Amino acid sequence: MHGVGVMVWMVTPFLVAILVMQTVKFSLLVNYLIPTD
Repeated sequence: MHGVGVMVWMVTPFLVAILVMQTVKFSLLVNYLIPTD
């Protein structure tokens, strides 16, 4: 059980980083397709 907790603790930052990158990529794509200026 402790090993699983360590695995989750190690994997979570990677999942968060991937989620952030996908969000940034999506927002950049939206800004490119729909210019706000």
